[in-house]
Amino acid sequence: MDSSARSTGLGSQSAGPACSIAAPPQLNGAGDAVVINVSDPVPSKRTVTNEIEANCLEEIEKIPRLRLILADWENKYKESRQRIDRKETLSLNVKNEIYNLIGFFSVFQGVVLTTVSQASALTCHNWWAPFTLSLLCSIATVFGVCHKFYNFFEWKRATVDELEHSKVLRRQIHSLKKQGKKFDFSQHAPDQDNKKELERKKKINSWRRLIFNRYFILAFLVVLSMLGFSAIILISCYRILCDH
Repeated sequence: MDSSARSTGLGSQSAGPACSIAAPPQLNGAGDAVVINVSDPVPSKRTVTNEIEANCLEEIEKIPRLRLILADWENKYKESRQRIDRKETLSLNVKNEIYNLIGFFSVFQGVVLTTVSQASALTCHNWWAPFTLSLLCSIATVFGVCHKFYNFFEWKRATVDELEHSKVLRRQIHSLKKQGKKFDFSQHAPDQDNKKELERKKKINSWRRLIFNRYFILAFLVVLSMLGFSAIILISCYRILCDH
């Protein structure tokens, strides 16, 4: 009886789940033993996704066609990001040039006004000299600022176009890594899908309108302020010399 019971006990102990771990019994507040079973953790969604992507990458490595197109898209995406950074840097440089032009304009007009107000040799007969200097400076600076704003608009528009292109490449790379050998080129090539191409162009045009509306208003206000400042300086030069 003892041997049969002992064998039965061993058999019942070995029949448990293989992945469960029985922790040592712990006592609760009432003094009763509590057994805690620790099971294998359930894999998270991210872990499953990474595993699927790893399997797809393994499939891609075995298919030369997919391996080449993935490498080509990744290189194009990297080059696209580099062009975006370069265009953003150029647009930032143009913005700094606009600030420098406005600063030069303000300093020059201030010097002219100070000279007119403090020069005792200037009379009303000489009003045209500082007036002409201030006018020429105003015309040159306003045209320069307008030209810089135009360049700024062009760089911003080129950056938006490049951003949309990089998004298409990134979406294709992500889909290829996620689908592997099941990847369908006809569903992810924007040049072959007229509907996606129209949606992409519509999105680009909306971004362009937003950028142009925002910066056009800013450019208009800047130029208008410069013209108003120039008018005040011109009138002040005449009134200072001719009112005495």
